[in-house]
Amino acid sequence: MLVLGENSSLVRRAVKYARLRVRSDGGLEVVAPHGMAGARIEAFIAAKQGWIEAQRKRFRQRAAAVFDPVSLELHGRRFRIQYSPARGRYADVDEAAGTVSSGLDLAQPATRAAWMQSYARRFLDVRLHELARLHGFGFARVSIRNQRSRWGSCSSRGTISLNWHLVTAPRFVVDYLLLHELAHTRCMNHGAGFWTLVRALCPEHRAATTWLRAHSPGDGELSQSL
Repeated sequence: MLVLGENSSLVRRAVKYARLRVRSDGGLEVVAPHGMAGARIEAFIAAKQGWIEAQRKRFRQRAAAVFDPVSLELHGRRFRIQYSPARGRYADVDEAAGTVSSGLDLAQPATRAAWMQSYARRFLDVRLHELARLHGFGFARVSIRNQRSRWGSCSSRGTISLNWHLVTAPRFVVDYLLLHELAHTRCMNHGAGFWTLVRALCPEHRAATTWLRAHSPGDGELSQSL
């Protein structure tokens, strides 16, 4: 009989492969085909213990992070906040000085989150259009949202969806993700042709992928064939 640890669960579904998911509370969810033996599921979990513990560590670190009222994360670095009431709702991001000067009180979590989402919509929209023009891509529209577990996606109709948290990533990572989704307007799968195109567009794709995996916006998830 398969025995899972505390705060973990097994779900049987009509799927081809077993799948593991680590929740933000550290619990493990296992989805497995109806006919898969418990011993095979246990072996799968045991083989992925290193990955499971890495995800749990990441969530513990995220939970322990202390909100800093005097700085914020933007473009892969910390920016000092300068409160300037005369600016009203306007904010100036000075990358050379590493400052964000704003008439909004960005020391307040809700105000900061709202401003960062607004900034992300402007920044990501502009950069996506720049890269599309530079490399000759076309897309239907862009949607920038608070996605739970994805950095981005591209629909078959050419709609590109982006996670606003991308503004916390280094610029080379942002460019990779945007180029990745733009490449899907030509190749909707992840076949050899798609990756050949992505590698040509973004020489730093490996480093960017590593960063995105290490800073996943949602619960960790891994799919594996058994």
